[in-house]
Amino acid sequence: MAKFGDLDAIKKLDGNDMFSKLIQFPDQIRSAISVGYEFIPSQILSGRILNIVVAGMGGSAIGGDLARSYLSQDLKVPMMVHRDYALPGFVDENSLVIVASYSGSTEETLSAYSEGKRKKAKIIVISSGGELSLKAQQDGTPLIKIPEGFMPRAALGYLFFPILIALAKIGICSESKNMLLNVADFLEGRIPLFLPGVDEKSNPAKSIARKLYNRIPIIYSARKHYDAVSLRFKGQLSENSKSLAFCNVFPELNHNEFVGFEKLAINEDKLIVLIIRDQNDYDSIRKRMDIVSEMLEERGIETLIIQSRGELLLERIFSLIQLADFSSFYLAILNDCDPTPIDAIERLKRELKNRS
Repeated sequence: MAKFGDLDAIKKLDGNDMFSKLIQFPDQIRSAISVGYEFIPSQILSGRILNIVVAGMGGSAIGGDLARSYLSQDLKVPMMVHRDYALPGFVDENSLVIVASYSGSTEETLSAYSEGKRKKAKIIVISSGGELSLKAQQDGTPLIKIPEGFMPRAALGYLFFPILIALAKIGICSESKNMLLNVADFLEGRIPLFLPGVDEKSNPAKSIARKLYNRIPIIYSARKHYDAVSLRFKGQLSENSKSLAFCNVFPELNHNEFVGFEKLAINEDKLIVLIIRDQNDYDSIRKRMDIVSEMLEERGIETLIIQSRGELLLERIFSLIQLADFSSFYLAILNDCDPTPIDAIERLKRELKNRS
């Protein structure tokens, strides 16, 4: 097991330099905001929009999850993220379909794009290249071209901020460029907390990674605004740390999943429950969080409270994403693995291709 303070060991494990991507994320946000504001909505996107669908998979879809979650209390039309080949049956000419594939080669997303064209939906494509970008250019479909050279999960800035800005330009929501840039500044100011040279007691990401080591984390949050954060945290632990994780939301988990802790098939000390909290959680949700934490502790299951930071809602959302990203990185180091490769996914793709 590599040590947090051993910089040489960390560099050796992090052969693809994921850590630099985390450090540079505020700059990525600034670049993504510029990309978003360069987008000029075409006449194709005019007319009534009665629903919004973001079609994508994995790291390419999480930007849509965050946009939906962030805007959930402000949108006047329904917005959903769709992870599949076929689009929902309601999609038609009054639908806005944002097709997001970082690589441009995701087969499910390519299928969703083709179906969106058949259904005459209004479409925006977000991609760094590949077949999807080529199709969009050939079809005259509005394309937001984002930079190459990232793993999808490390390109979150490019997969979130252009969606938000595009929706604002179309008139779906309103956002201030200065406010978005403030998020980048806020996150940049927090980076010193997470540096390798900061000892474990003072580095919240290292502290969380140590708690999660050799355990199965279950991440709980309020549904409002934070369901996508829990999903992102789970995904980063799976892909970066190569660790199985699960997530759910209040209050739904209190109506089913919570009962499952009564008869565990593994020892209690192999589980840890992370509860994400925010200053604007409903009082009823706070009470549920308190009671769940108490009941789990009574059963010998450790709970860890993770509090959002910042004043603006988007700052608080991204404070948690930043913490999750660094925590998953340090857990990868504890697990003696390079956080970048996703061998299981690559093998699955090869097997699918061989059997097609």
